[in-house]
Amino acid sequence: MIITFIQDSTIVVQDTVDSMPYAGIYKKGETEYIDILNEQAGTIHVQFDDGSIGWIKLRHVTIELIEE
Repeated sequence: MIITFIQDSTIVVQDTVDSMPYAGIYKKGETEYIDILNEQAGTIHVQFDDGSIGWIKLRHVTIELIEE
């Protein structure tokens, strides 16, 4: 899937299970390729192409399914 940020956003990112989470900063219009791992209470738990994971508020992005 592709997500596009519809507003400037700060998300929580974690590179590995043992690493400390950090802030990921995105500007309006930026895109990322992701897999959605879970959705709860308006937040999606995602995995990025590089293997890191993050938590993103649904109201901050649009989601587009990639046809294979």
